[in-house]
Amino acid sequence: MLEAREAVRQLKQYQPPLGDRSGLRLDFNENTGGCSPLVLERLRQMQPEQLACYPEREPVEGEVAAFLGLPPEQVLLTNGVDEAIQCVRLIWSPRTTL
Repeated sequence: MLEAREAVRQLKQYQPPLGDRSGLRLDFNENTGGCSPLVLERLRQMQPEQLACYPEREPVEGEVAAFLGLPPEQVLLTNGVDEAIQCVRLIWSPRTTL
């Protein structure tokens, strides 16, 4: 079984600060500055059904790969860090059945 390093096992549970919540709040994945005007303009051009679901990943992964100078098979976009962690866990967990 894959075991976490001792340093990882000794980490204390993260407790987000709940006091002064002004300014950037990256620990809650919040953007207090609002959208870029370019993002707002693009959103206004989209149809409701385009906003109601995630886009297909492969075309976007191809664009990101080209931008980074990587082969597309080396890029994986996930629906947040939770999905990325889940993917890693599924790959490395010896008890995983697919």
